[in-house]
Amino acid sequence: MCYIKRAVLQSKCFSLSSSEQVLRLLKAASFLQHTEAATMILNNVYQCHYPLLSSDHELLLLSEPRSSYAKPKLALTSSFAKGTAVSATGIRHAFPVCSRSGYRRTFSQLTPPRARTQFPEVEDAITQDAAEETLAAPSPKRGNGAPSHPVQSTSNITIKGILATMMESVNEKDKGRVVALAMGDPTAHSCFTTAHVADDAVLDSVQSHKFNGYAPTVGLPDTRRAIAKYLSRDLPYDLSPDDVYVTSGCTQAIDVALSTIARPGSNVLIPRPGFPIYNLCASFRNIEVRHYDLIPKKGWEVNLNAVKALADRNTAAIVIINPGNPCANVYPYEHLQEIVETAERLNIPIIADEVYAHLAFGKNKFVPLGTFGSSVPVITLGSLSKRWLVPGWRLGWFATTDPNGLFKSPKFVERVKKYFDILGGPATFIQAAVPRILEQTDEAFFDHTIDLLKKSADICFERIKEIPGLTCHQKPEGSMAVMVKLNMSNFNEISDDIDFCFKLVKEEAVVLLPGITVGYKNWIRITFAVDPSSLEEGLQRLKSFCQRHTTLQNYVLPKIPAHKRSSNLI
Repeated sequence: MCYIKRAVLQSKCFSLSSSEQVLRLLKAASFLQHTEAATMILNNVYQCHYPLLSSDHELLLLSEPRSSYAKPKLALTSSFAKGTAVSATGIRHAFPVCSRSGYRRTFSQLTPPRARTQFPEVEDAITQDAAEETLAAPSPKRGNGAPSHPVQSTSNITIKGILATMMESVNEKDKGRVVALAMGDPTAHSCFTTAHVADDAVLDSVQSHKFNGYAPTVGLPDTRRAIAKYLSRDLPYDLSPDDVYVTSGCTQAIDVALSTIARPGSNVLIPRPGFPIYNLCASFRNIEVRHYDLIPKKGWEVNLNAVKALADRNTAAIVIINPGNPCANVYPYEHLQEIVETAERLNIPIIADEVYAHLAFGKNKFVPLGTFGSSVPVITLGSLSKRWLVPGWRLGWFATTDPNGLFKSPKFVERVKKYFDILGGPATFIQAAVPRILEQTDEAFFDHTIDLLKKSADICFERIKEIPGLTCHQKPEGSMAVMVKLNMSNFNEISDDIDFCFKLVKEEAVVLLPGITVGYKNWIRITFAVDPSSLEEGLQRLKSFCQRHTTLQNYVLPKIPAHKRSSNLI
C-alpha cells in the first residue's frame, strides 16, 4: 500500500495562460515516474512557479512505503476530485490537505536541502502517518551524499510499562514488603508533601466555582503571566505572558516541543542516558533520534565532540536535561556556556528540559539555559511536579526563552496555538491556583525538600559504595535519581540489567529501573526520593542480593584512600 501525502499549491497571482504552462510541466512530471527529470521539474515548479497555480489544482505525491524512501509517484487532480485521487496503481483514498510548506517539506526529501539559514523558522509539517509506520524509516542521506546515522528504533520499553511488568513478578507473600526505588514520584512517602499554600490555592479555586469551564487552550492569562514572572526571576531579561504556554505536565511540553520545532524526517539530538519519553514522542512524529553520550566520569557532561559529529543540516534541536534525569548531575555555568557555544556554531536551537529546576544540593547551583537565550534560541520545559511535589496535578509549561524573538514569528506562534487547540491543557481549577502557588510558597518549604533529598542522596551514595558489583561514579547533586553501573563480570548467572532487576524484585521485593530503559545497558537507576528508612531497607536488601550473586574471586574490592587505611592491616 502506498503512503500518500498531499500538498496544495495556492495562487497569489493567477492568469490562465501561465497556469496552463505550469500544469503542462506537472503533467509531464506525472509521466516521468521515479526519474531525476520528474524531480527537476517539481523543483523548478516549487521554486519558481507556485504562485501561478490556482487553488483548484493540487499535486498528489504518492510515495512508496517509507522503508524504501523511493522517489514518489505523482498524480495530478483538479478541484472536482478533491478528497479522492486515482493514481496509475488504482489506489483511491480520501486525504486531508496540508499547507504549501508541507509541499516544500515533502519535496525536500527529493532534492538536496538548501543551505541552512541561522535558526530557521519552524514551518507547517506534512500530514503524519501512524507511529507504527515510522519505526522502520531509514534516515535520509546527508547533504554530502554520505549516509547519515541510521534511525534508532524507538524502544518499546517505557518506565511505567517495565515497572508494571516487574511488579507482576513480585511473590504474593512479598507484596506487602515491596520497596520501590524506581519511580520519580516522591509523594508515595509521607515525608514528601506539598506546600500548604498549594493545597489551599487549589481548594479555594474549586470552591469559588469560577473555574469549572474551559480555559483557553494555551492557558489562562493569569497563569501564563505568573509563570512568565516566575521564570524571569532567574533570567537576565523578562518574559511576557505570550512566551508561555500551559501544558498537561512536562511530558506534554516535550511532545509540543518536538512537534513544533522538528519536521518529519528531521533529527533531534537527545542525551544518553536520558528520558525515554523523547524517543517515544519522536517516533510518533517520524523524527529521527540521534543519541549523544554523557560522560559518567566527568559529572555526566555532554560529549560535545559527539554532538558535533551527529549534527547536520537536518538537525532541528538538541535536548539538554539539567538538573540531570537520570544522572543526578547539575551542570556548572561554564559547561552550559560550552553547550550554548556549540549549538550556536551548529545553528541549532536548544530544548531545555528543566523539570527538576532548583532541585540542586551539590557544589553547582542550578542555572537555567534561558540565561543564554540571546546567543541561541531556547525552549524551556518545566512543571510544578517536582519542585512542588505534585506530579499528579499535571501542570507544566512550554516557554520560549528567546529574547531575540526567533520563536515569535507569526507562523511559529500560529502553529503552536493550533497544536494546543488539539491537545487542550490541564484542569482549569489547577491553572487558576498557579499564580498563588508561585507567588506565595515560602522558601522554607523548598529548603526542607532540598534537605530531605540531600540526606537521602548521601545515604544512597554511601551504601552503594559498600555493595559488591556496583559503581556510582559521582555523588548525586540534583534531581531525584542516580545511575549506578553493574560490573557484570562480578555476577554469577545474571545476564544483563533487565535480568538483574527482575531477579532482584523476585528475591528481595526491591524495584529498581533497568538502565536499558533510559538508554544505558547494564546500569540501573535508583530513585533516592524516598523516606530514609525505606531507602536504608531497600539498599540493605540490594546488598544481600549482590553478595549472593557475586563470587569472592570475581569481586574487586573498592580502593581505600591511603589516609583511611589502618596501619594494623597486614
